[in-house]
Amino acid sequence: SHPTFDRYDLHDPLTVAAAIDPSICSWRGGAVQMNVGDGPERGRTVFVEGAGPVRGALGVDDEQAKALILELVQGGD
Repeated sequence: SHPTFDRYDLHDPLTVAAAIDPSICSWRGGAVQMNVGDGPERGRTVFVEGAGPVRGALGVDDEQAKALILELVQGGD
């Protein structure tokens, strides 16, 4: 833990939970683009909503996600 953080974003567990139950997220189609130019934004990836080959999660039902993650961590049947 970090003494100045009052919360932590758990991206990896949320990704696993969304793979198990996609209904915990709201999804949009689009594309992923990467900045290949010079400067401080180099390497930054951005989801561009619209036509494209990927789905991006743009929202999450946090209570449903927490419940699923806790069930997975605690080994619920």
